Amino acid sequence: MKPLSPGLAQGCFDLLDIVVRRAPRFAAVLAEFAKFRGMPVDQVVEAAQTLNWLKQSDDGLAVVTPAGMRILCVDNYELRLRLALLDYIEVLRPAWVQNAVFGRSRVLNFAGKSIAQVFTEAGLAYGLDDDVVEFWDTMGALARGQRSADAMKTGRVGERLTLMHEHQRTGRMPKWVAILR
Repeated sequence: MKPLSPGLAQGCFDLLDIVVRRAPRFAAVLAEFAKFRGMPVDQVVEAAQTLNWLKQSDDGLAVVTPAGMRILCVDNYELRLRLALLDYIEVLRPAWVQNAVFGRSRVLNFAGKSIAQVFTEAGLAYGLDDDVVEFWDTMGALARGQRSADAMKTGRVGERLTLMHEHQRTGRMPKWVAILR
């Protein structure tokens, strides 16, 4: 599978939407469409199958899997991309994901242009919102092979409290080094 890109992800989202609405035969998808969002149909189908979003039923129909339905149930593009990234990481275990334990700048530097663009369009390249930090914690847990990020969440609460305390104590906002490395 080619590295995930915003175009490939959006092509997959469009493909899943068509499959849900039309329930086509799997072969018909390949025959009827040349491209999805500018991406060759064979690459889009391969990505959707590799990421466990699409499968062929025993009777030859294209079927959206539960993982694909989870993607489709999210209307927000940024959130869809975040789910797509997590599926990509969990299924393919790319080498660059190991950099997540060293901070997002390392991931963005080592992941390659197309993946870095997905992170940017997913709203994950910058900012310290709770949902952004939670995403990076989840990704860090995947990098370490952990299924649960509960301990990391507890640690982040402590870090936030420490940052607020230091801000109140000194009048300056300290750098959150664990996130910004």
